[in-house]
Amino acid sequence: MARKLLIAVWHVLTKQEADRFIDEDFAARSFFRFAYKTSIRPFADGTTAPTFTRQQLDRIGIGEDVTELPWGSRTFKLPPSTLGESTVEATTG
Repeated sequence: MARKLLIAVWHVLTKQEADRFIDEDFAARSFFRFAYKTSIRPFADGTTAPTFTRQQLDRIGIGEDVTELPWGSRTFKLPPSTLGESTVEATTG
């Protein structure tokens, strides 16, 4: 069991791929929680927590349909995903 877990973690870290069974909403909340808890809002380059969350979801290729993120009593809107744009450009270009 430990070997299988280690192999899965190795693939995620080396190939920067998401686990194929990951819940996209859970991943979005995890990235947002990280950004929120670092207490660097906005980040040094002006990136906000919702923008950081979208960038990380796009980086690992998931969450294209995640547009809102409930957080406590608030709901944060995520910027649009760039995943669909690269697919459209590849097919038309």
